[in-house]
Amino acid sequence: MAYWEESSLDLLVLQGSAFCNIACRYCYVRGRDDVTRMSDRVLDAIGRNVLASRWAPDTLAVAWHAGEPLALPVAWLDAACARLEAGARAGQRLRFGVQTNAIPIDDAWIDLFRRRDFSIGVSVDGPRDLHDANRVDRRGAGTFDRTMAGIGRLRDAGMPFDVIAVLSDRSLDEADRLFDFFVGLGAQSVGFNIEEIEGPHAESSLDRPGVDTRYRCFLEEFVSRHSKAGEPFRLRALEQVRAAAGKGNAARGNSPNRPLSILTIAQDGGMSTFCPELIGTPDRHYANFVFGNVTEGGPEALLANVAFRRLRRDIEAGRRRCARTCGYYDLCRGGAPGNKYFETGRFDVDETLYCRLTVKQTVEAVLAAHEKRCAGTGPKTALQAGLQGDAA
Repeated sequence: MAYWEESSLDLLVLQGSAFCNIACRYCYVRGRDDVTRMSDRVLDAIGRNVLASRWAPDTLAVAWHAGEPLALPVAWLDAACARLEAGARAGQRLRFGVQTNAIPIDDAWIDLFRRRDFSIGVSVDGPRDLHDANRVDRRGAGTFDRTMAGIGRLRDAGMPFDVIAVLSDRSLDEADRLFDFFVGLGAQSVGFNIEEIEGPHAESSLDRPGVDTRYRCFLEEFVSRHSKAGEPFRLRALEQVRAAAGKGNAARGNSPNRPLSILTIAQDGGMSTFCPELIGTPDRHYANFVFGNVTEGGPEALLANVAFRRLRRDIEAGRRRCARTCGYYDLCRGGAPGNKYFETGRFDVDETLYCRLTVKQTVEAVLAAHEKRCAGTGPKTALQAGLQGDAA
């Protein structure tokens, strides 16, 4: 199979509603005031046209995302999950997950998470001053205390959770404080996202001279402390580099630029693929990145869509350009198409701020921290041997 051809679904992203209960300053989601919910008609069509299709595996991750999923009523999300399970084919397992700011979490949500075995991701950017710099409510007030209250409820209930933290310019000077904060938080894993140029968020505090060095130094210090502390939680950046070093070039792939690896369905049934952040972005050339409606057909309809084919061609051109020009290609297989588009307005390009930091500088930081730890211990470790040639 050629790299650009469609693959089986790895992740189904469902936007039950675009509404969000807060107003993060770096948010990319459009229509955050829209309280429209996904209808039963759309939910039933997902079962009929997606879950029953040949692209859906026997075990499929289903992520409720966009806006704030927990701003929906508990009973609504419970019924929606039940409706999807009823539409799944015999023997098929749906693994539900949610990414949340944790503010709405109460006993009813805890009960739902436990009954349906939800994976829970919480968005928290660190100590109060770093978190409240961007994660504010609709009145501009910080949300730290309310997010921490939700996290406290998860901990009291013994519910495991993962964390995503967005790094802005201020964060890069706070490696020690951030590490101490996350050690005390009790999350099972921590992942860093950068403040991205994405959708309505047209500027990033990281888009400035010298940020590459600052980001690398920040992550090197964080990884070093993480190692010295005995790796008290899984660190996504470290896991990504280790996985890349251990798999060999042929096995290293990239879901965001494989058609259908990620399938996103909006509350009105509109379907998109590649990066979830693209759906609904105004662009006539690509039909606003909506390639059909699930009530009228599934993946086969998406793949036949003219705008989708145009997008696939342009994303493939960008991937090939990365393969020709970038020494880190085997680690990311052409980058994230959405970041290429939002940073440059095109897909047939190579380097972006996003890839410089989250791929190139991440590899260099992890290797540097690892080399310091292993200095003088003899031959190259597997991590060094697996990556040094790629990251040269």
